[in-house]
Amino acid sequence: MISGTIGVAVGTLFGWGVVQVLPANTFGGSLTIPIPQIAEVVVLAALATLVAAWLPARRAGKLDVLDAISH
Repeated sequence: MISGTIGVAVGTLFGWGVVQVLPANTFGGSLTIPIPQIAEVVVLAALATLVAAWLPARRAGKLDVLDAISH
């Protein structure tokens, strides 16, 4: 979630910078931030992270702590 948030912030900042540098009549000349699409991507990334971490977390939860430390 942290990297997704940082990525959205940096991408928005770069997009704003490009809009400021380009001439006014190029590509529309105004900045629009697609909040629903950005939120959708962040939520999908969070769900993918949870799915990817589910099995390793279950396996780690079943280990005896002292056995895990000894390896």
